[in-house]
Amino acid sequence: MQARDENLERQRLEKIVTEIKNLIADNQLELATKRLGYLAEDFAIDQKRKYETVDFQLRYAEIKTNKRKRLSSQEEVSRSLSSLTFDIFDFLDLIVAEYNNFQLSQFQDIVSKENKKN
Repeated sequence: MQARDENLERQRLEKIVTEIKNLIADNQLELATKRLGYLAEDFAIDQKRKYETVDFQLRYAEIKTNKRKRLSSQEEVSRSLSSLTFDIFDFLDLIVAEYNNFQLSQFQDIVSKENKKN
C-alpha cells in the first residue's frame, strides 16, 4: 500500500513539473512562478525551497514592472526573462532530485531494518 501511495505522489510531482514547464513554454511565467510555490509546498524536502519560490515571483514582478515603466531595454528584459526561466528549470530539477533522493533513502532504511530482522 505504501509503495502505491509513493508511486501516486511521484506521478503527481511529475504532473506538476510538466504543467510548470508547459506554462513557461506558453509564456505564462507569472502563473508558472505561482505554481512553483505550490510545488515547493507539497514536495520540497528542504523547507527553505518555499522561500526561494517567493524570489522567483519577485524577480518576475520586477521584470514586468521594468518593462511596463520602460526602466529596462527590451534586450535587458529578454535577458532577465531568459535567466529567470533557466533558474526555474534548474529549481525544478533540484526539487525532483531532492525528492527522489529522500524516497531512496527511505527505501534503503526500510530494507536495512528488514535485513536486521532476518
